[in-house]
Amino acid sequence: MTKKIRTPMPVSQRAKQFAPFAAITGLDYALRKKEEEHRRQLEAEVELIINPEENEGEFLSEV
Repeated sequence: MTKKIRTPMPVSQRAKQFAPFAAITGLDYALRKKEEEHRRQLEAEVELIINPEENEGEFLSEV
């Protein structure tokens, strides 16, 4: 009986094996939602710094 010699699977192919499996469903959506929330908050803060007179009451009401 001869032994078959296998070549090692490339790392890129190995990762693809597990791609369909998601241990935590909805995690991608939750992360995107949180990222968007932070982005909007950061943009509001930057706008307040750039134009403090135009937005002085607007930012404080959100906090």
